[in-house]
Amino acid sequence: MGRVHLTRELIKVLLMTMWMIASRQTSSAIRREDSGQEREGMPKSPKARKESSKREREEGRMSEEGLNPFRRSSRTERSPSRGEERNQSKEIEEKIETVLREIKEDMAGIVEESRARRKELAAAREKEGEQEREDMLKSSEVKKEGSKREREEEREDHQTEAKKKIKARKWIRK
Repeated sequence: MGRVHLTRELIKVLLMTMWMIASRQTSSAIRREDSGQEREGMPKSPKARKESSKREREEGRMSEEGLNPFRRSSRTERSPSRGEERNQSKEIEEKIETVLREIKEDMAGIVEESRARRKELAAAREKEGEQEREDMLKSSEVKKEGSKREREEEREDHQTEAKKKIKARKWIRK
């Protein structure tokens, strides 16, 4: 599974979890508010009715899109029970754990790959360094040999010049 896919999947799961937590807090606050009004025998205010219908429409739309983890129960048009919410939460937690495990495995693979490449690079650098050392030694030997030859040639030239001078002196004396 690719890293991009894992990241997208993780983001989806985390957003769903955050939405679930926010929805749970909102719905429990609304339930308290709604139940308080009904206990007292008071009808819902227009504002409360509007909020309730807005929330129900939103939850319905979200469940149609497949985004709402608190989708309506399949048996009736009621909100899921606490048990169903727990099951959905467990499913989401399992998905998160699976995604995290896959990410850890991918990261371990990347680390191993990185180590292997570092070793290869170090070996290549070492080999290159050895080659450079050998080349330097060879070039210094060649330079030594070249300078040695040059010195010998200079000596020979010098000796030849000296011999010519001696001959020239002898010839002049005659």
